[in-house]
Amino acid sequence: MIMWRFILTTISLYLLIKLVFDIIIPVFKTTRQVRRQFRDMKQRVEKEQVQDDFMQGKPPSASKAYKANDGDYLDVEEIK
Repeated sequence: MIMWRFILTTISLYLLIKLVFDIIIPVFKTTRQVRRQFRDMKQRVEKEQVQDDFMQGKPPSASKAYKANDGDYLDVEEIK
């Protein structure tokens, strides 16, 4: 009885460790890498757009110059 319990516990621990190291950690690392690549690509595209606008003599637009870090916050003036 004790031997079977030891064997089942050992197999369960092995499967849990295998799950963590073969599936969960690689998925986490891949997700982080993909997010980093998208962020870098977005920054590169924005930088190229600003350079293109500058080369064409266009003034920077207000929407590009102002970036709110508050998420969905919109600055609204009250009209009376």
